[in-house]
Amino acid sequence: MAVSVATKAGLQTLSTTIQDALQEEMVGIQTEVAAQAGHIQALEHSTEAQSTRIAATDMAVSRQGEMILAMQRHLEELDNRGRECNIWIRGITEAEGGENVEEVLSGLFRLLLQNEAPQHFEFERAHRALRPRSLEEGPNMLPALLSCQRRHNAVGPGMSNMELPRGPGIPI
Repeated sequence: MAVSVATKAGLQTLSTTIQDALQEEMVGIQTEVAAQAGHIQALEHSTEAQSTRIAATDMAVSRQGEMILAMQRHLEELDNRGRECNIWIRGITEAEGGENVEEVLSGLFRLLLQNEAPQHFEFERAHRALRPRSLEEGPNMLPALLSCQRRHNAVGPGMSNMELPRGPGIPI
């Protein structure tokens, strides 16, 4: 529609047309803003729900970590209990010890305990270690006594790194 701008009525028509177009655009923009506000609100709710789930998951992972640590400690304790009666004896060569490991160990314990030594020690198992832990260490024997009380008596305080006397008069 061709409107003449030269007249007052033409200017009013043009102004009304522009106002109507702007009003339509504003309604469209308001509709889009309302739709975007709905999307933003949905995203905020989703984010809050995810934050709650993440916090719950973090707490569960933390509890599981504590449980795993407690189980590791418990397993370590059980493993150590199984080795409680073991004694590492280092440096007795096969030439010094002979074939019967239990006889050698009984003689060694009689030497260590002197007056308190029973005639025979009961071993759960006694064997030579497969290999020394280090090259300087020499051969090892590993007896496991049936009675842990005897182990504590045989290896009293301060005897953990004791050097044993060697020679032809020693009954080992």
